[in-house]
Amino acid sequence: MLESVSPASHSAAPLAPRAALAFGPVLRVAIFAFLGYYAGAQLGFALTFMPMPISVLWPPNAIVLAALLLVPTSAWWVVIVAVLPAHLLSELHEGIPSGMLWSWYASNMSEALVGAALVRALLGGRPPFATLRGMVIFIASASAAAVLSSFLDSALVRLNGWGSVPYWDLWRRRTLSNITSSLVIAPLVVAWARAGWPLLRKHERAELVEGALLAAGLIGVSALGFMTDAAWVAPCAPMPFLLWAALRFGTRGATAAFATIAVAATWGAGHGLGGLASQSPMQTTSAVQLFLMSVGAVLLCLAAASEERERAILSLALLRHRLNHASRLAVMGEMAASIAHEVNQPMSAILSNVEAAQAMLAAGRLDGAEARSILQDIRDDSLRAVDIVRHIRNMARHRPPEIREFDLAQQVEAVLLLCAPLVRHRGIRIENCHETPVIVRGDPIHVQQVLANLILNAMEAMDDTPREARLVRIEGSVRDGMAQLSVRDAGHGIAPTHLEQVFDSFFTTKSSGTGLGLSISRSLIAAQGGRIWAQNNGERGATVSFTVPLAAPRVEGDRA
Repeated sequence: MLESVSPASHSAAPLAPRAALAFGPVLRVAIFAFLGYYAGAQLGFALTFMPMPISVLWPPNAIVLAALLLVPTSAWWVVIVAVLPAHLLSELHEGIPSGMLWSWYASNMSEALVGAALVRALLGGRPPFATLRGMVIFIASASAAAVLSSFLDSALVRLNGWGSVPYWDLWRRRTLSNITSSLVIAPLVVAWARAGWPLLRKHERAELVEGALLAAGLIGVSALGFMTDAAWVAPCAPMPFLLWAALRFGTRGATAAFATIAVAATWGAGHGLGGLASQSPMQTTSAVQLFLMSVGAVLLCLAAASEERERAILSLALLRHRLNHASRLAVMGEMAASIAHEVNQPMSAILSNVEAAQAMLAAGRLDGAEARSILQDIRDDSLRAVDIVRHIRNMARHRPPEIREFDLAQQVEAVLLLCAPLVRHRGIRIENCHETPVIVRGDPIHVQQVLANLILNAMEAMDDTPREARLVRIEGSVRDGMAQLSVRDAGHGIAPTHLEQVFDSFFTTKSSGTGLGLSISRSLIAAQGGRIWAQNNGERGATVSFTVPLAAPRVEGDRA
């Protein structure tokens, strides 16, 4: 895989090892640039229609531009030196005079250097094809570099007396040729070099089959539209396949698909075939270039935008998963001290029973009935401690949603067990009116998280309520295929204007609140097919309710 390499450290001791490590990827890019430049020059000469000394596509400049984008600026000189032998070999092989040989080397390198420098200056070290902004900057930079270097190139051609074409015709032809080459070749090289070929092994079989179908359809339509005389196939026929590649496979798919139609269109036009061919070679060249430039700019921007959107969706799903976990840990943090006290109680009872048994054994007063009673107490206290720890671990786990059937009443009991120490500490009474088993379908841990959050909110809402009036009532009901849980408090209630806002992210009426608890609760309940809402009570306080779907009723013969 070709990668960018960070400059070596300035410290003296590790300089040699780091330089050796950095030179490997740069050397690979330089070798690629040498081979690509030579092969691209041969292709460019084959696509040149004299007397106009300008190729339909001139790949060498785009190859150098791509290589410069793959290495740090401190290593650009390596690429420039590496392509010089390739330039000399290709130009001398074609019998190009020395004056024109060095002139074209200067203009080719100037275009690549200007384009790469503009991209680096505007994007820094960020990949140019990872975002829509980066793609637009690349297209603008490559186009500007082609425009500027074409002034120099055309002037050098005229000074060397190479051909009889007027200066401005040369400038226009070279600009179109090099912009087209930059759009076709540079994104293809950089996108695939940064990803590496192991990317192919990461795809699922369905994606590989889809890619194969896309490639077959694109090649077939491109061959018919650009490489035959089939007048019924328009040059725009490959567009559905190009859009397919951009939307489903991002920049790598789009650049590969675009290169495919570029090869087909150029080859066909050069042989007088396809919808872009015309009577004049110059008109044919312009038609191919303008077609590829217009299609390429739109396609590359669409691919970058599509890929950026996919990354944003993935990232959002991950800010949400982590936020859910953080919210759960925040709930656990509020109960941590009380939970520690709750676990300490059965452990202290176990220790007391063990000490009592030891004392009775030493005094010779431990009979079978006493031993069985002590062991039973130890067992009960151990199970109680284990149960508390199990619920704490389940609540604190960082885990994806797990949709299954469960008893809602059991989850209420589990949450009340966790909240019991904090409830006693705050002097609050809890009435659980939902003790009848109700089988629902959802994520039990997420239901626990929501219920615990609502109970904590209810307790905080009663900080100013007299202790004798502090009551949290949990009610349950079943209606229209949904199970409903309601948490009713006797606190200060919710301002009518805030009843809808309390579920918005970062909205809070508490001085130390984050405004995320109820927002996350809404997301968790919605993900299970339920809903959550709040309302004020008639006398005092508020009630927050949520629903989860009932499990599908089993019929005779269903497997348990």
